[in-house]
Amino acid sequence: VDATTPSSVTLSSPSDLSYIKDERPTFKFKLASTPDATSGINKYTLTVDNGETGDFTIDDIPPSRTNDYETNKYLIHYEGFGDGDGSNNYIYIYTKSSSSWNNGENDGKLKTGKRTWTITAYDVAGNSANASWSLYADFTSPTLSSPLTFPDVVDTIDSYALVSTTIPHISGSITDNLFPSQIETTFIKENFFLGIKIGETVFLVEKNTINTAATTDSISFNIQPSKSMDYGKYRVEIVGIDKAGNKSSMQAFSLHILTDNALKKLV
Repeated sequence: VDATTPSSVTLSSPSDLSYIKDERPTFKFKLASTPDATSGINKYTLTVDNGETGDFTIDDIPPSRTNDYETNKYLIHYEGFGDGDGSNNYIYIYTKSSSSWNNGENDGKLKTGKRTWTITAYDVAGNSANASWSLYADFTSPTLSSPLTFPDVVDTIDSYALVSTTIPHISGSITDNLFPSQIETTFIKENFFLGIKIGETVFLVEKNTINTAATTDSISFNIQPSKSMDYGKYRVEIVGIDKAGNKSSMQAFSLHILTDNALKKLV
């Protein structure tokens, strides 16, 4: 008689409440040193809750192997098995696009939104134990308002926006279907010799967090460099980023930072 549940597995990745941009992430979990004390483990299952539709399950995952286990729908990789050390046994699950998935299983892919994945261990007697984590799946890139603006600009000459402040502001908005998060700004200084451009140097790269709590929103921002810029001409590249790491199309601008006196002479 075996009335004891198996030892719970330890989920590893994707981590709980993480943000991902991969429709087919690697599901990884760690086995207990003694997964089941009585009858032994019979199998594991992976279940993905995809929301209202698109749930899928991978059943009959072998509990122990020293080589990969592959079907039309998925690949199971085993790490640490067979080395005599029960503390480092990991199982990795990769789904594949296949006609073998049933209708309504979304081809074994995640759908956009908050999703839950569960690993269940079954022993030979039918007892079970499970562990679940949630994640946020986001496959859509954010967008930046176009054009972005430089509020400190006094005038424009030869396509260069002229400013006299060494910490110029950049204003606009970022929009994302789920989680707008950051603005990445790169200031690339243009190097000149006797009036001829001879190269470029990356002067500053930084990310400004806009709103870590935002969901399905368009957020306005007004940012500036964290340190003073040198006087001179720059190419400024601006990209919006959501929490999953998706990036918007880049917007680029030419900026000329001058002293007050030099600016007065030009305008």
